[in-house]
Amino acid sequence: MREIAVSAMERFGNPANLGLGEIPYRENEIWKYEMDVGSLGRAADWTPRIELMDGLKEIIETKENT
Repeated sequence: MREIAVSAMERFGNPANLGLGEIPYRENEIWKYEMDVGSLGRAADWTPRIELMDGLKEIIETKENT
């Protein structure tokens, strides 16, 4: 999530303060999120056509041009 937010802000010239790291550690905090598109693909007979960061870049560029 952090990587996506930072990449979007870098692309837009960092127009907002994301406030990353401003909340202190909380017990039982989940620090790392991962997903396996392979299991979704097997369950739904689906295969992604584009990498996540490439898709984000495409969406941002499309919005900038509208």
